[in-house]
Amino acid sequence: LSSFNGVLEARLPPANAPEAVGRTVTIKKTDTSSNNINVSEQGGAGPDGFTQPLTSQYDALTVVSDGGQWFIVSKF
Repeated sequence: LSSFNGVLEARLPPANAPEAVGRTVTIKKTDTSSNNINVSEQGGAGPDGFTQPLTSQYDALTVVSDGGQWFIVSKF
């Protein structure tokens, strides 16, 4: 994703949504701007209970849903 034009919110579906359960998702920041991409959950706090910011080019977050919560698998 690119936040070149301003801060961007990447909102995951609820962890218990049928399309989310068991799914692994990777979100990556591709632009060089200083604008964050904030990864959160629709109706929830976000992966591991908090909104996760991607601040630098090529920062990435991989998460998985167990049906109750989004968990961070890796963050780089």
